[in-house]
Amino acid sequence: ISRRTNDRLSGDIAGRTRPVLDDERPTETLGKPFGDQTNIDIVRATGGLDDTVEDFNPNRGTGTGFKFREYNASALLEKIREALYFYSKPEAWQKIQLNGMARDNSWDAAAQKYIQLYQEIIELQ
Repeated sequence: ISRRTNDRLSGDIAGRTRPVLDDERPTETLGKPFGDQTNIDIVRATGGLDDTVEDFNPNRGTGTGFKFREYNASALLEKIREALYFYSKPEAWQKIQLNGMARDNSWDAAAQKYIQLYQEIIELQ
């Protein structure tokens, strides 16, 4: 979801980013290192997208976006509808945004995870 796409297609409603698919962002993290975590992603769970986007769970209040696994239009449409539903619930939508702002998907964080993994491997030897 892109604020840029949102502004062009539908405008900003009540200061919240409206859920729309973003075909302009080349990677899942473009813009996010700059603190713009208010954009909520709708992604197919594959590769880096599966690693960086956590599917929203309203019962636990966890998640940073909406993920679908099947490679078909009905799975995508279902997640779009789910995102629109939670968009209509400002408290839930803000929770998703806050979850995204709390997550560190920077290269520094990824590098630290690799360092920790390598240290654990060395300790096993």
